[in-house]
Amino acid sequence: MLTETSSYDQLIRDFRWDIPARFNMATACCDRHADGTVRLALIYVDEDGSARRTSFDEIRAFSSRFANVLKADGLVRGDRVAVFLSQSLELPIAHLAAWRAGFISVPLFTLFGEDALQVFLMRNSLLAFFPMLVNSFAGMRSADIERIELMKVLSASRFETYRLVKLPSAAPYIFAGLDMGIVYALLGTIVAEFLGAQEGMGVVITKAQAVTDVAGVFAVLTILGVTGILLHLIVRWTQRSLIHWVDRGQH
Repeated sequence: MLTETSSYDQLIRDFRWDIPARFNMATACCDRHADGTVRLALIYVDEDGSARRTSFDEIRAFSSRFANVLKADGLVRGDRVAVFLSQSLELPIAHLAAWRAGFISVPLFTLFGEDALQVFLMRNSLLAFFPMLVNSFAGMRSADIERIELMKVLSASRFETYRLVKLPSAAPYIFAGLDMGIVYALLGTIVAEFLGAQEGMGVVITKAQAVTDVAGVFAVLTILGVTGILLHLIVRWTQRSLIHWVDRGQH
């Protein structure tokens, strides 16, 4: 608590938080108001306009029952309970139940839903796929016309023309698209972690920014940069191993 003094430095030096030995959010937010007088705690209005009034006594009873359900499922003090609910009466009851039992409630929102995670994964796949697709078509069109005509003269099938002429011509373009696609997929993953993840580099950056941890942000960026370079080198090594004729043609 603050005590009156003429010196600001002394005020800061003598300041102490009044932290109780035991504290429970459910008691502070609900139980101390649930005194049997049916005090109004919450008014919930449905989409159709109907209102439901709930007292502190009812919320304490509901949250106590749900806390017993969580304990019966095997949760112990300190466990995390993810709450993925809309704005409804069940939302505060779930949080109060977790606090009452000594759990850590983690509020989630729609970006944590199954459909949202599928969209993130699909988007990252598309980020890696389209550069390869566009480059593959460009590589097919860059095939030497004289070689294609020669295959026609030799009565080669379409598959043979594709395997012996078009695919070797497109291979460097395909690997160039793969090189770009890996970088795009890495960036897309980080963005997805910014929006709806609990772990990962994006989450680390978000937490570091929240506490102005510049060194932590740059450390993650350094790791991402090194990861990108390693992925690029892997693609280049694979390219040299599979389409070695390109390097010979450049000398």
